[in-house]
Amino acid sequence: MGKQNKTFRLVRAHCDDRGQLKPAQLLRFFQEAAARHASALGVSTTVLDEHSLAWMLYRVRFEVTRWPRLEEAITLSTYPSGFIRTLATREFQICDQSGTALISASSAWLVANTQQRRVIAIPEWIKALAASELPALLDISSRRVAKFEEPNQPEKQVVVSAGDIDFLKHVNNVRYAEWILEQFSQEFRTDHELQCLDIQFRKESLAGDCLSIRTKAENLRYLHRVVHTKREEELVQAMTIWRPRSL
Repeated sequence: MGKQNKTFRLVRAHCDDRGQLKPAQLLRFFQEAAARHASALGVSTTVLDEHSLAWMLYRVRFEVTRWPRLEEAITLSTYPSGFIRTLATREFQICDQSGTALISASSAWLVANTQQRRVIAIPEWIKALAASELPALLDISSRRVAKFEEPNQPEKQVVVSAGDIDFLKHVNNVRYAEWILEQFSQEFRTDHELQCLDIQFRKESLAGDCLSIRTKAENLRYLHRVVHTKREEELVQAMTIWRPRSL
């Protein structure tokens, strides 16, 4: 099976106060599309759960040519693109009605043993079912998003609540992205829009954990780290690139 496509229209809940698709909602679309296609391939969450296994998103990078808008009909395509080390890679693309690509994304996924709570090598039966000869859209082959030096922006503290937790009983990946993007002021977001997000999930956090979000600004390129405050352990690293909004 190659690409799986879904066409739908954006509604108000998908969009921000400017009528553009929210970045966090985009990530939710990606996760939903990956789940649908994994089910069609025979490697769904339900199937993996029978083997005490689960998919875990390790990294996702997207680049935006144009953000889709409220009531716009878009087509989301997804497909597996192969394997890098212990990672399974998957691509996403959003196109408008004319077929023009608006957003391209690449992601990498781990397989974890849910009883032992540790990452394992991807089983051969999963590789066989999710095999693909289709190409990657973006390069996510590096082991880290970027080298992070000393932060130069105000630090933000977050305490993980029960509402941040997913079915694996750790913080849902989209919440990390939301916390990072919430650091940017309304004034900044009025004048700028997100052009690229590259985020890597390295360690898990649980309900009650206190986290610190640390950022280094380099013009309109920002490097981010989410750190477990008590253990000083890096959980997430990310890069955001912004551009001035066109009038």
